[in-house]
Amino acid sequence: LPGNRAFRLLQKPRLVAPGLTKFFAYWCETGRPPYDAFVPHCLRGNSAAIVQAARVTGRRSNNVLAVASVDLRADKSTVLEVVRASGRQLKYASVELRADRDVVIAAINSDRTAFEFASDELRGDNALLMLALEEATFDHGSYGLIRFASEQLLKDPDVVRAAVQADGNALQFFPASVRGDRDFLE
Repeated sequence: LPGNRAFRLLQKPRLVAPGLTKFFAYWCETGRPPYDAFVPHCLRGNSAAIVQAARVTGRRSNNVLAVASVDLRADKSTVLEVVRASGRQLKYASVELRADRDVVIAAINSDRTAFEFASDELRGDNALLMLALEEATFDHGSYGLIRFASEQLLKDPDVVRAAVQADGNALQFFPASVRGDRDFLE
């Protein structure tokens, strides 16, 4: 294995074990191993192991919860701990937990872009969108959160102002009626 040095495979690896080709291809493309590979199958139903893997990998990995068992993806305490380490892992939580306000707030506090994975109902919540936009910057892609807001929120003057203050590029995600209304932009 390459360790910390940059490397390039000269030949396509000939591996017998299924999944290893994909593992090394990902490693070659990104320069880092897929972190979910460090959660052995025997521990994917263990809450402590999944939470520890999420804490260790932090924001570098968005797929630790993806390899967890279905039961753990529906366990509120496990999912809360995992999304506190990496908010975008909300994507792999159960439908019920993506609709749970506490879980979504914890995810947004960890990573503002986790708003994308909240339930449709919570993506229509003004307070959650404002929380996500609070410290939004173009560098972190948060201005694009507007794409995931409900139609009703896209017509709210406070939302328009907050989004445009965070990044003027956010205006492109609002309906044409809002973009042409000078009252919204003043």
